[in-house]
Amino acid sequence: MLILTQAGKIPSPAHHVAHGGIEPHLRHQNLQTRSQRHRSSRAETDPSAGKIASQPMVLVESAAIIEYFLDAFGGPNTRLVPPRYQPGAEGQLGGETEAWMRYRYYMHYAERSLMSPIQVQLIMNALKNAPGPFFIKPITGMITGKVSTEFLDQELRTHFCFLEDQLASAPEQGPFLCGSQLTAADIQMSIPVIAALNLSIIPCKEYPRLDAYAGEIQNSQGYRRAVEKVEKIEGKPFVPI
Repeated sequence: MLILTQAGKIPSPAHHVAHGGIEPHLRHQNLQTRSQRHRSSRAETDPSAGKIASQPMVLVESAAIIEYFLDAFGGPNTRLVPPRYQPGAEGQLGGETEAWMRYRYYMHYAERSLMSPIQVQLIMNALKNAPGPFFIKPITGMITGKVSTEFLDQELRTHFCFLEDQLASAPEQGPFLCGSQLTAADIQMSIPVIAALNLSIIPCKEYPRLDAYAGEIQNSQGYRRAVEKVEKIEGKPFVPI
């Protein structure tokens, strides 16, 4: 039995993968989802023997969870991973496709590089808007303003201008980061991108390709199925972020 857990107000990448591209491979698995305040997955299976394990195995970190599911259930032709090698260059160093190189990069860029300034911005917003004595508000406002002008504004602009350009140069003219097909890397990138847009960390009108990209992900069948699961568990309408 597999038990997925997810946190926050966006379906977790693990949920999106489970209910999207590898769902046909999971039809005969007993798959259950639950909403909790941590990002981990427990697989009560022995990956080496395929037998029920006496103790659950705990997986953490979204990229590691996604890659584990893809390795275990995706199969060699899963649509969530681009072809690795160019024709005739199989197994050769440097023979990888651009789509696969992007896939490998964005699987780890999302949390390693992009999420950090977003989290700092959220902390600054909370500090700036926190209730407190009127004579403290100018101090907190000065601190958050200084952090934004000296670091955050440029850092966020650098990241999201880079992503806007990456979508413009995507293989097969996109609309996803790795080409015309949704990949696990796009699912991994969905949380920081949707969060930045929905929380007005970046203005939608300045990043039209990113805005359209977020829409493509949210309209995908896997994302909608994950939303349905979350709504069924929580018993209320789903609102991203």
